[in-house]
Amino acid sequence: IESLIDYRLVNSDRFSLNTSANAAINYFKFTDFVSEETDFSGNKLTGVPSQVLNINVATEFLNYFYGSTHLQYVGEIPITDDNSVFNEAYTVLDAHIGFKKTVFRNLELNLLVGTQNVLDNEYASQVQVNAQGFGGNAPRYYYPATPQNFYTSVKLKYTY
Repeated sequence: IESLIDYRLVNSDRFSLNTSANAAINYFKFTDFVSEETDFSGNKLTGVPSQVLNINVATEFLNYFYGSTHLQYVGEIPITDDNSVFNEAYTVLDAHIGFKKTVFRNLELNLLVGTQNVLDNEYASQVQVNAQGFGGNAPRYYYPATPQNFYTSVKLKYTY
């Protein structure tokens, strides 16, 4: 089941506020899956999250200032065909604000600051399904996401 909502809450010459949200509920299972002598039929499909939710809010003020936030929730993910290993659900919040203005007739200045993973959550952003260990080592199923980080940019745009 998937849904999408995209709505402009406010739209005026001085201020705009836009929102969007999409969600998916995944209920995928193996129907007939037998590998050698192991029957995985009825297990949850490997590598597919149980739910995904994305919410975005973007705004612009006085045609100079802008900003947005993005919230993502990803439900648990089965990592092995026998469903013995799962990646835990996680939530990530990103945000940025900016300023843009034409400083000369054909030159636009755009300044931006933001942060990824505002809440500094620890989570695995990538998983390796059915990973195998080598040389007696345990399999590596999880690849960690970057911790909270900050960024900035300065752009000059010349139009001729």
